[in-house]
Amino acid sequence: MAKHLDLFRNSKPDVILGHFKSFHLEYHHNHVAGYAARSLCSGLLNFMEKPVKERWGKRDRNSLWWTVNSSNQFENQCVKRHHIRRTRCAFRDGLKSLGYDEEGNPVMVDGGSKSDLKPIRGSMALQIRKEIMERKYAELKEEVVRGIQEALMAPSTRKSGWGPQRNTKKVAKKSITVPAKSSWQGKDSVSKVRTISLR
Repeated sequence: MAKHLDLFRNSKPDVILGHFKSFHLEYHHNHVAGYAARSLCSGLLNFMEKPVKERWGKRDRNSLWWTVNSSNQFENQCVKRHHIRRTRCAFRDGLKSLGYDEEGNPVMVDGGSKSDLKPIRGSMALQIRKEIMERKYAELKEEVVRGIQEALMAPSTRKSGWGPQRNTKKVAKKSITVPAKSSWQGKDSVSKVRTISLR
C-alpha cells in the first residue's frame, strides 16, 4: 500500500489556471488521485480508504488522468451532474480536436502515420463554476481547448516535476568587511571588524 502514497499527497499543482469563466483548472505534472479520492484518504478512519487506494494504484500511469468536479455554487444536484457530464464530453472532444485520445496519447493521422505530438502525462482536474450554465456547448469546448493548451505551455510553479521548470536558483548574498571603530584613540590600527550583508 505504501507504494501508492505518492498519489494521495496534497501536493501543490504545477499549473493553476483560474481565469476561465466556466471552470478552474489544475495540472500536476506527476500523477495524483482525484480530489474526492484524496479527501477519503486524508488520514481519518474510513472503510473506503483501502479499496480507493487499490483502485487508483492500479491505474495506468502511461496516460493522462483527468477529473471533473464542481464547486459549492450549485444548489440543484441534477443541474450539477448535468454540467459535469457536459464538461467531460467537452474535455474528450477538446483532446480529440488537439490530436489526442481521451488518455492523452496522440492519435494516428493520415491513415495510420505516427503523430509528431508528445503524449500528455500527469493529472488534470477541472472544477466547474456556476457560470457554465450560460455557456453553449461549442463555447465550453473552445474554453476547454484553451485550458488544455495553456496548461501544457505554462511554466511549473514547483521546483521539481515533469514538464517545463521555472528558474528557482537562489542568488548568493554578497558581503563586505569594514573596520569597526578602534578602541585605541588616536591610532589607525583596526581592532575589530564587522560584516555587512548586501542584497
